[in-house]
Amino acid sequence: MSDYDDQEIDLRKYVEAILSKWYWILGLGLLAGILAYTASLLLLAPSYEATALVSIIEPRQRVQFDPRIVTTEENQPLKAYPEIAVSDELLSTLHNESPPAASFTVQRLRSMLKAAPGSDPSLLKLAVRNADAEVASDLANAWAELFVSWANNAYGDSSEEQLLFFEQRLEAAAVELKVAEDALVDYQAQNRSAILENELQTLRQTHADLLAKEKEIELLSRDIESLLAPSQADVANDGQAANDHFTALILKLRALGGSESDGNIALPYQLQVNSASFANENGNNPKQQVVNLQTVLAVQAVQTESALSEIEPQILAVQKERQAAKATESIMQRNVELAIDTHTALARTVEEKRITSQENNAGVRLVSRSLPPTAPVGPRKTLNALAAAAGVIFLSLLIILFINWWRSSEDVSQPLDATDGKNDDSLAASSQKI
Repeated sequence: MSDYDDQEIDLRKYVEAILSKWYWILGLGLLAGILAYTASLLLLAPSYEATALVSIIEPRQRVQFDPRIVTTEENQPLKAYPEIAVSDELLSTLHNESPPAASFTVQRLRSMLKAAPGSDPSLLKLAVRNADAEVASDLANAWAELFVSWANNAYGDSSEEQLLFFEQRLEAAAVELKVAEDALVDYQAQNRSAILENELQTLRQTHADLLAKEKEIELLSRDIESLLAPSQADVANDGQAANDHFTALILKLRALGGSESDGNIALPYQLQVNSASFANENGNNPKQQVVNLQTVLAVQAVQTESALSEIEPQILAVQKERQAAKATESIMQRNVELAIDTHTALARTVEEKRITSQENNAGVRLVSRSLPPTAPVGPRKTLNALAAAAGVIFLSLLIILFINWWRSSEDVSQPLDATDGKNDDSLAASSQKI
C-alpha cells in the first residue's frame, strides 16, 4: 500500500481558509456589483421593446354543397408562423420596403426582432427591441403588416382568388360539355347500332331455324333407316299396318316442304322436295317412296349445312360491327356524363365560394398595433450587478481553495525529504564502522 493511500482529505482546513477570508470575498463581490451597476447605468444605452399582436382567425362557417371538392384550409400551421415571421425572404422584403428598417442590415434586424406565440397558439407576438422607442414601434407595426400579408397569401383565406379560379374552370367545363354533347349528337346521325341489332336478330333466328331443320333431318333419316330394315315382327304383320306406317312417315316428310309447323315461320332457305318424286305416290310401293325421300333428305342435309356455314360469318361480322358502334357510343356517353359531373361539381363549388367570400374575418389579422413604449426594458442594471457580484465571489472561492491546496501539498513533501536525509547519514556512519 502506498503512502498516498493512507492520506485523508481534511475539508476543515479549506473551510477555515474560506471563513478566514470572508471579508475579502464579500468585499470583492460587492465591488464587482457596484462596478457592473455603474457601467450599466453610464455605458449601456436604454432599450425599448414594442410589441404588435397578430391573430390567426378560423372561419366561423363552412359551406359545402358538393363533397367531391373538399376545402382544407381549416388546418392552420400555427407552429410555422413564428419561423415564417423571421425568415430570410420576409426580412429582406421588410428591409427593402419599410423605411424604419432600411437603416439596419438584415442580420441586425434578425437580432432586434423576436416572434413568439402568445397565451393561445392562435395569437402571435411580434416584438422589436431598439434604443429608440419610436423606431421600435414603427418597425413592429411594419413587420406585423408585412407578415399578415405574407401569411394570408401562403395559408390564409383566399376566397376571392379561389372564386375567380373556379369560375374560370366552370366556363371551361361548360365548353367541354357542349363539345361532348355535339359530338354525341353528330355520331347518332350515323349510328347503325339499332339497324345492326335488327340484322343480327334476324340472322340469329335464321341460324336457329337452320339448326332445327338440320336436327329434324337427322331424326327423320334415322327413322327411315329403321323402316328400311324391318324386324321379323314387322314381316309377320299384315301389309296394311306397314302401309299405314309408311304413309305416316311420308306425311311427316312433307311437313319439311315449307308449311308452318308448331307456330314457326317457314325458313327462307328451306328446300322444296321435288314434286316429281311424289307424283305417283299412290301407285308406287311405299318402301320405294321412303327410299326416294331418303335421297331428298340427304340433299337437304347438305344444303342446310352449306347454308349454316354461310350464315355464321355474317353473324360474326354483324356482331363485330354492332359492338364497335356500341363501344363508340358508350365512350361518347361517358364523356358527356363526365362533363356533366364536372360542370355540376364546379357550379356548386362556385356557389359555395360566392357565399364564403363574403366573410372577411377569417385568416391572419393584425389585432393590435404597437404604441411607442415609455419604459425601457434594458439594460437590467440590478440583474447585471448581481451577476457580476456572484461571478466574482465564485472566482474568489476558487482562488482561495487552490492556494490552500497548493500550500498543503508543499507541507506534505518537506517531511519526506528530511527523513530521506537522516537515512542517508545513518547509512554512511554504518559503512565507516565496518
